[in-house]
Amino acid sequence: MPLAFKSDRGYYVTPFGRILENRAIEVTISDELYTFIDNQSEEPVTFETINKHYKPTIPSIPMVDNLRVPPKARNGYNQNIMRLNKQRPKTEPRKLLSAGDELYKPYTAIKQATDKRKILEDDTRTDFKGCYWTGLNPENLIEYATHYTFYRRYPSLAYGVSDNASQVLDNLYHALDVYLTKDSTHEFFTRGKRLYKYLTKYPDAIYLIGFTPIFNHHNGASGGWRWHKWGRYLGKHTPQCEYLDEEENIDYVLIWHLYPLKKKEN
Repeated sequence: MPLAFKSDRGYYVTPFGRILENRAIEVTISDELYTFIDNQSEEPVTFETINKHYKPTIPSIPMVDNLRVPPKARNGYNQNIMRLNKQRPKTEPRKLLSAGDELYKPYTAIKQATDKRKILEDDTRTDFKGCYWTGLNPENLIEYATHYTFYRRYPSLAYGVSDNASQVLDNLYHALDVYLTKDSTHEFFTRGKRLYKYLTKYPDAIYLIGFTPIFNHHNGASGGWRWHKWGRYLGKHTPQCEYLDEEENIDYVLIWHLYPLKKKEN
């Protein structure tokens, strides 16, 4: 990663700037921003100049179209469900998968399940392609029961907590923008760097965001789900307690993970 020297006025790409300005600090910037600064005739390249003339292209994140279950995996799943329905019957038998079914419910199912609960912020987006209601560890099921596999041994590329999917999609775009136009002193620079490198290194990858709702039981219990274990919270609530069940004025949160996928060869 290129290094630059940041002052109150802008960036230098040579140590000379650090000598001129005592308060200049060493920062990391993207290759694209470094190239732009290096091509300018004067130093420092001011923030005003960058904002006016530096216009990088923020890449889009290609999302998975569907997670339909292939026939072999669907048959194996249905056999297990039929066996469970006999061995451990429920009032409503577990449903079998049909030919058009996807592995997970779409994100809109979460919106329906939380419709009567306190909503801190409505979704500002309407397109939730690639967003699904998954469990906390969907890796094995995706490998076994879809046409996709993972690029990574530890597949999650980014994760955190939110009130809705729009906050996550907006944050991912924001992180890319921060990486390309700002420096390592800014929040989400590292997330943007990691995501941008993946988008450019693996142009054929497609992405899935798995959401898992965690509900507040409002029982004041000291136990259960804790804020600090699951990454940055992007929502509107200001946490006051360690445990979600101790919080007031919030009914649920969404844990999310971003996964890069690739089509299986066979």
